[in-house]
Amino acid sequence: MPTCSRIHVAPGLLMTLGLLAFGSADAHAYTVKQSSHGHSVHWREGTIRFRMDPLIAAVHGRAKAQAAVRIAADAWRGFGTAPDIELAPGAPPPYDPERRGNGIHLVDPWPHEADKLALTVTTYGSDGRIIGADILINGERSFAVLEESPEAAALPVHDLAAVLAHEFGHVLGLGESEDDPEATMWPTIGTGEWHQRTLSEDDEAGVMAIYGGTELSAGTAAVPNAGGCAVGAARGGKGKGTAIGALLLGLGVARRPRTRLLSRR
Repeated sequence: MPTCSRIHVAPGLLMTLGLLAFGSADAHAYTVKQSSHGHSVHWREGTIRFRMDPLIAAVHGRAKAQAAVRIAADAWRGFGTAPDIELAPGAPPPYDPERRGNGIHLVDPWPHEADKLALTVTTYGSDGRIIGADILINGERSFAVLEESPEAAALPVHDLAAVLAHEFGHVLGLGESEDDPEATMWPTIGTGEWHQRTLSEDDEAGVMAIYGGTELSAGTAAVPNAGGCAVGAARGGKGKGTAIGALLLGLGVARRPRTRLLSRR
């Protein structure tokens, strides 16, 4: 299964390798990312606009690629003060860890661990306020925007909308839900799985823990942190990193080996 590791970031920016604190209520599996000063990682904007790499539209078709982003974004819409995620027109600038881009990038060749499906890089201040985020998609892996059908569940590809739904959870400040296999933020996913498009109660509780109305103090220092998704063979095993997870819902389709989508930030 995929595993998650951190990537090097530009000099002059603080790295949070092993410095993030993860916390959750005892009754929940979700984790909430915190800055080194103990603030929940969060956005203050009402809307976050991401731009999509034209290569993604070239591979999947513009309509399907846009639909994948919309499905993933809509899953997180309407919770407390959580910002809406929207797709803006135009291409993002080429990914650069020194920039705060809000881009969704297709990366081929893939320079990170081969078992990772995606990688998210977030920059935020010491108060936890997010300044920008970028999602990197492994262009050497097979993705599609799946129909929700038994036939699609048998396909040997990963659902792009499901992967993006997991990554958008990280964009909003959530970690993995390693104890809830029904959650969008569960750390593994199999080919032909799409249930991550719909949040579990644990996912909803997690995003409300961040955006339920608590005011957070302002800060200044920028702290970038990176994480990613990976593909692996084990079934739902817990990893030390973060990941995307999935279980098929009610279609009577046999579960396949999971792909670990690890996304630490």
